[in-house]
Order: sequence, then C-alpha cells, then structure tokens
Amino acid sequence: MISRRKIAKLIVWYLIHPTCIRLVDQPIQCTLHSSVIIETTQQEIEQKNKYHEAVLELYEDAGKETFRILKEKGVFVVKCQDEICSNRQRFIHVELIQTYTEMGFIAEDFFVIVRTNKPGVSRAIKQVHARKTIPIFWFFGSPQIQKHLEVARMNPIDLLAEIIKEQAPDDIWQGSPIIGYRLLGNTNRRKVGEKFIRRYLEHYGINARSNGNRTSKTDMQIGNIGFEVKTASLEANGTFQYNHVRLDRQYNYLLCVGLCPNNVVYSLWRKGDIAEGTAGRLVRMAEEQSVTFKLTKRLDEMLSLDSFIPEIQSVISSS
Repeated sequence: MISRRKIAKLIVWYLIHPTCIRLVDQPIQCTLHSSVIIETTQQEIEQKNKYHEAVLELYEDAGKETFRILKEKGVFVVKCQDEICSNRQRFIHVELIQTYTEMGFIAEDFFVIVRTNKPGVSRAIKQVHARKTIPIFWFFGSPQIQKHLEVARMNPIDLLAEIIKEQAPDDIWQGSPIIGYRLLGNTNRRKVGEKFIRRYLEHYGINARSNGNRTSKTDMQIGNIGFEVKTASLEANGTFQYNHVRLDRQYNYLLCVGLCPNNVVYSLWRKGDIAEGTAGRLVRMAEEQSVTFKLTKRLDEMLSLDSFIPEIQSVISSS
C-alpha cells in the first residue's frame, strides 16, 4: 500500500495568456488562475501500477490530456523530482522527456530548484544513494509551435511553383520542335506564318508575294488574288484563336494556319463567308470598336496540309 502523502500530484502550468487554453469538455478536476492541478486518489493508483510506475503513469496520462487541450503557443510546464524506489535510482526527469517527446511535445527548457528542507524518508535502514533534493521544472512547447516554425522556413517560390503546376493544364507543347513559336511576340508570329506559306507554295512552284507590312491592303498576293493570313497555335483546350481579323481590308480569301505540336493544319474561306458568319462566329476584340475581330476554330474543323496545294491551285484556276 502507498501512503497518502505518496499519492502523486501533478501540477501543470499553461501560458498565462487565456487564449492559449482550450478546455473542450472540462476533463480536469479543478482549475486555478493559471494552473491546473491533477490529483489521483489512492484507489485509482492501486487499480493500475504501483510505486514509481504509478507516478510515471500519472505523468503520462496528464501528458496525453494536455496534448489534447493545449492550443498553439501554449506551454506545458511539468514539475518532477528524481527518487529512490526499492533501492533503485529512478531518474524521472529523464523518463518524462522521453515520454513527452514521443507524444509530440517539444522540450524547450528546464529549471532546477534546490529545496531547503529535508526530503521525507520511509523505511530506510541504510542510506545507499544520495538524497534527491532538486525539483526540476520541464517546459514543453506544443507541437503546433514546431509546425509553425517549419511553415515559416518554407521556400515561397517552391510553394508557388507547386501550386502553379497543380493548376496548369498539361503542356501539349512539351518536346515539340516548334515550341519556340509560342515564345515569339505577335508581330514575329505573323511573319512566321506568312513566310511559311510563301516558302511552302514556292516549293511546289506557286509564286506567292508577301506585301511585307501591316498597312498593306493584303498580307499576300498569289497571282491576282489577295490573301489575309492568320496564324495561331493549338491551345490546351483543342482550339485555335485567330486575332485581328478585319473586314475592311481588300483581300479575297482568309487563310488561317494552325500550328500543332507535331503537325500543321489550315482553313481557307472567302471574305464573303467571313462576313456572313459561314466561317464561324466573329467576336469583337474590344467592346467599343467594330473593326477587328477574333475567330476561334476547333482542331477537328481544320484541314490537313496535304489538301492545301490542290485547293490553292483550284482557287487560282477559277479566278
């Protein structure tokens, strides 16, 4: 049997600031101004372990409850003192730091207090070990503090890059031999499309002349037929967007070139079909003007480049 004066009393201090305490269902027996006293009766101790193990079990149970209710920036202060039990050294201050760190607490600091009175001794026939006269106060931080510090050390660029990668669609252009087109400005993109059509036609013996500037009546002249040339690259949603389509310029046909990661497609319409909406719905580039439009086409609406030369030859012969 353990005498009542040997019944363990565990005093747990929290940070004085009231916002650091969260008692969910008031599981602790009594509450003081800035501390909580947990006291276990002799009968409860006898139902579990005995002697030093009973004391250690009290500390462990209190630690579990504190881990549950301690809020962020809370401080868990534990008083303990080593003892001699059954003629064996029991360094409880070492056992506690092992127990509480395994729970997730962070050992922040400790204080050693020297007692001025003599410790109580029972059934000691011969003194074998030195008397334990130094109570120790362990200060443990809540695991949220460590988590907060880890978040503070996170590289913001790495975090932003991860979020962008999560939100960005799959890059269909990765590894494409013509991915450089998407890095060009609008003016250079227009030149790429026009030069491609001109050189492609010349390879098959069809003379094409680029007019060379944005103020020309047409972008390209093939025979006596004027062409407006628009170039766009395939987007992740499977469409091409042709910008700055104009109806006030003097061309006969609108030629739309579509660049895919590993292929080239096209569509060709008469200017009248563009104006009447046969080629697709024109959308104003800006709300307050009605001069330039954009035309969006799906990939399955475009034609293979294999039929481009025969169609151009048919247009030239019918003019």
